[in-house]
Amino acid sequence: MFIEPKQMIDVVIYHRLSKSGNSIKVETDLSKIKEEDQKSFTKSVFKMKPMTWKIYNDLLRESKVSNIITQSDDTDWATYREKKLVKLLAEWDAKDKDGNPVPLREERIMSLHPLVAENVLNEYDRKVYMDSDDQKN
Repeated sequence: MFIEPKQMIDVVIYHRLSKSGNSIKVETDLSKIKEEDQKSFTKSVFKMKPMTWKIYNDLLRESKVSNIITQSDDTDWATYREKKLVKLLAEWDAKDKDGNPVPLREERIMSLHPLVAENVLNEYDRKVYMDSDDQKN
């Protein structure tokens, strides 16, 4: 019922750039990659904070936009997802092309390939929300 703030959620993705460098293949399950192709993928680990009630509400507040037509506030879901990734990402093992660690900063997070960011957020959500087997207990 209560969330331990120090408890991290590990999100693992596997990624590979095309030879041209123009596209990327991202997978969250190594077994879905052909065995002969697995060596060409890089494993990345993203340590994410748990979503607390406070963080959730802060994200919603920070993602509000005024709708002039309806004269009400709406949630900008793109902003919500951007802020969610920035607020919840606590550590990563990202390296630059020379193998040096990349510091975890908002501008670097925002420069992730969209498929990487989407997969990280989707895998995070998959890990933190109960699946049907958990709900039966």
